[in-house]
This record gives sequence, structure tokens and C-alpha cells, in this order.
Amino acid sequence: MKCASCGKEFGNGANCQYCGVDRITGLGNYSGYSPAKNIPQSATYTESHGNTYQEPSPAEDKNIICYNCGEVIPKDAKFCPYCSTNLYVTCPKCGKEYSSQFPACSECGTNRDDYYRKQREDEERERLYKKWVEIFKNDPTGKAYEKIKDDNNISWLERHVAEQVIKELEKRKIYEKWQKIFREYPDASAKYQDLQTDMNTSPEEKRIAGYIKKFIEDERLKQEKIEKKEYQNRLKKEAGKIYSQIEKKVSLSYSIGAVICIIIALFLPFVAFLFPNKQTEENVFCVCLIVSVVIILCGAILFNRPGATKIINKRINKYLVNNPNKEVCEFLKLYI
Repeated sequence: MKCASCGKEFGNGANCQYCGVDRITGLGNYSGYSPAKNIPQSATYTESHGNTYQEPSPAEDKNIICYNCGEVIPKDAKFCPYCSTNLYVTCPKCGKEYSSQFPACSECGTNRDDYYRKQREDEERERLYKKWVEIFKNDPTGKAYEKIKDDNNISWLERHVAEQVIKELEKRKIYEKWQKIFREYPDASAKYQDLQTDMNTSPEEKRIAGYIKKFIEDERLKQEKIEKKEYQNRLKKEAGKIYSQIEKKVSLSYSIGAVICIIIALFLPFVAFLFPNKQTEENVFCVCLIVSVVIILCGAILFNRPGATKIINKRINKYLVNNPNKEVCEFLKLYI
């Protein structure tokens, strides 16, 4: 079969190998097709040795046929200049441009009519939802819903949205009711048990009440954990302050003792110069020097860090015995 656009034999592919038109347009195999009225025909020549030569049409690489009216139009045209048909559309989902004669996008398969219809339906559903939420807020008795319940002039979509809104508002009322019960009433657990055994209560209310009960219990446990952790942190800080005070006092007394030892050791040898006799002076100096060395050694042995730690631990143990706050004492034991 020959291509309706260029007049050459159409191959087995989806598009003509000469002019590039699709198979449906080129062969006219669709409803309402009419052959092109002004296709430039290619000329055929016979050579002297009997072979035939067909000259290609000058417009076969530049023109296409409008799928609506069948006229030959420029290949790069966006609209048909004869019937004003929009030849290409953009896919609303993926953004790819494709021929408007096809209902669905060749890239993602989205049917544009279905897509826009669903979009319009969603917008209408949202508008109706807001409308009926406002109506039912101002009409707690539900008379407005009774009016449209059997009204045949109301569309199916509006009736469906109204039913959805009233169900959601009823759920919200149940939720607020049981949330108030569990938060404010001390006998909320007893009321919940009565609810579970009540045959007149709807399963939806039982389900919502159970959900709220679990949620509030979890929230309460979480709050108790936070409060317990904060309380423990306060006890740790208090124990740390007590330890710091004891350590400062012991460190200060040890520092004073060490300074006194150093001062005595330094100035003791100078006592020898108070004696007028030279021999006595030398003997006293040697004795004072030995005593100074002994004092320094004793100070090093007594006023050291391990000794201070022992004193600190003793004072902490004494504080633990006399202090009535046992929780602080438990954290203070960690420093021993």
C-alpha cells in the first residue's frame, strides 16, 4: 500500500520510512479519513534502457496530512490552517507533547480526558466538603441532612460528600467526649468498662474510646518518664554540689597545711644565725636543715592527693549517716 502523504510504498514499520507520518495517517486506516486533496504527485520517467525512475515529490519531506480534514499542511505546524485543529497537546501528568489525535500519552499512558475529569471531580468534592462542613457546624440537629437525604435533585456526589462530612463530625464529637472523660474524670476506667459491655453503643464509639484510652495512657507514661528523669537530674546536681563543697573544704585545709610546712622548712635554717658562737651556729644550722627536710617529707606524705581523697570519702560517709534525704545519698555514693 502507498503512503497517502508521499505516494511511496509504505513499509512494515509504524511510520513511513520516506516522510515519517504514522501508519494510521499514511494509510488512512481510521474512521472519518478522507484522502488528501492537494498532494503533489511525483513524476515517473522511463530511461532508454527500459528502467523507470520516479522523481520524489518536493513536499514529501516537508508536509503532513491533517488527521481531521485530510489537507496537506506544513510538518512543523501546531494548528491546521484549514480546520484550526490543534495538532499537538501536552500530557498533564508528565509534560510530554504528543499528537492530539491520540487520547492517551505515549510516554506515561495517561488519558488526558480522564485526568481532567478526575481533577474537576476532586475540585468539586473539595468545594462540597467545605460547604457541608459549614452547614453542619451551624446545624447540630442534622435537619439539613434530613432534607437532602431523599431529595432526587441533589447529585450523587453531593449526597456522598454530605454523608462523609456528617460521619466525620460524629466521630469528632465522640473523640472529644471520651478525651474529656479520660482527662478530667477519675473514674474514667470504670466508664470505659461500662461502654464495652453496653450493647446499645456503636462499635465505632467503642473503637474510638479504646484508641483514646491507649493514647492517653501512653502520653501519661511518657510524661512520668520525663518527670522521673528530670527529678533524677536534679538529685544528681544536688549531690554534685555537696561533693564539690566537701572537696573544696578538704583541698583548702590541705593547701594551708602544705604552705605552712614549706614556710617552716624554709625559715628554720635561719634560726642558726641567732647564736653568736660559730661552732654552735654550724651545729644548729645542720640540725635545722635536717628538721626542714623532715618537715618537707612529712608534708609530702600527709598532704597529698590520696590522703585528701580519703578525708573526702570519710566526710561523705559522715554526711550520708546524718542526712535524711536518702535519694540524694544514693547519687552521692557514686562519688566514693
